[in-house]
Amino acid sequence: GAADVFAMPVEWQEPAGQVVTEAMASGLAVVSARSGGIPEYLGPDGVYVDPRDTVHFADALHALVTSPTERVARGQALRTRAESMTWERNVAELMHLLAD
Repeated sequence: GAADVFAMPVEWQEPAGQVVTEAMASGLAVVSARSGGIPEYLGPDGVYVDPRDTVHFADALHALVTSPTERVARGQALRTRAESMTWERNVAELMHLLAD
């Protein structure tokens, strides 16, 4: 709860990063790898890095830590995105796909 940024430098194809959605729901800016289902959850407001590129990863974290305005804006956008991820929405999207 006292964190400012959440980092998930996962190297495998994470199918559904539950911890990512929990960080989003907490209003945290998220730095993560673009792997598996993570980009579907994070969308455009996540910060994506290659987890093996330690310099870029550190730069991404540093940029958020030193820019409270960007960090808060990303965190708020991710919180809003997390709040939109409801079972009702998922079922509606599934039904739409099945109807096509």
